[in-house]
Amino acid sequence: MRKKRRGKGRYTCCAFHVHVPRNFNRNILFGEVLLSVNGATLGELQFKTNIAPYPDMQGTASVVSHPIKKVFISYAHEDAVIVRQQASAYDLADIPYFLDDRTLRSGDVYNEKIFEHIRSSDLFILFWSSNAASSEYVKKEYQYAMSLAYPQVEPEDATLLIHPASIKPYAEYPEDLKEIYHFTKI
Repeated sequence: MRKKRRGKGRYTCCAFHVHVPRNFNRNILFGEVLLSVNGATLGELQFKTNIAPYPDMQGTASVVSHPIKKVFISYAHEDAVIVRQQASAYDLADIPYFLDDRTLRSGDVYNEKIFEHIRSSDLFILFWSSNAASSEYVKKEYQYAMSLAYPQVEPEDATLLIHPASIKPYAEYPEDLKEIYHFTKI
């Protein structure tokens, strides 16, 4: 039996600068930094900082790191080959993930099981294509995922990170996602 190797790294330091336009009318800035290896999201840093009025003034910040412990993968079955290639990164990182044809069993109540797996995941990956655009199941999955994610819920109450990826055959992004999330093009 072959054992999988896990990384032994640890978070040591993170520094970045954010330019905030003068007409920004809020006192607090929320942000996320995704940690990924070869395109596979393995964790995130969430930060919250007070906005300082001048560049030389230090704002106070809090940073929280979240390693990804479980992934839900939403896709259209016609895109299974590319989705499985992308999902293999989670096999290498020893992170469990949900793929319907590998996780669901006969006799399962599919809608119940799917929503249960979305709720218990840290990361929701949406593989968006023209095939996914015509799938009612994919739409139900991502809309349910949105109800658990920021900005639909407050950052401290969000239980899910959504990471959409655009794959061939490409399609227009859904209206309810394109203004909120950045689509990675694969």
